[in-house]
Amino acid sequence: MRGLNHACAANSEEIEEDSRVRMNAICAIVPDEALFIDSALDLPPKSLRDPLTDS
Repeated sequence: MRGLNHACAANSEEIEEDSRVRMNAICAIVPDEALFIDSALDLPPKSLRDPLTDS
C-alpha cells in the first residue's frame, strides 16, 4: 500500500476492530489506484456527550 489520501469522495474507509485498523473498499478500486479516505471527525450526538469532558 502506497499510503492514504484525504478526499471528499472517498473510495475506502477505516474500520477499527480490537485495537487494529483495517481498510475496506466502498467502491471498485483498480490496481495502482490511490486509496482515499474521508477523515472527517465523527462525534457522538450532543445529547450523548459528557459536558464535563467533551466540548
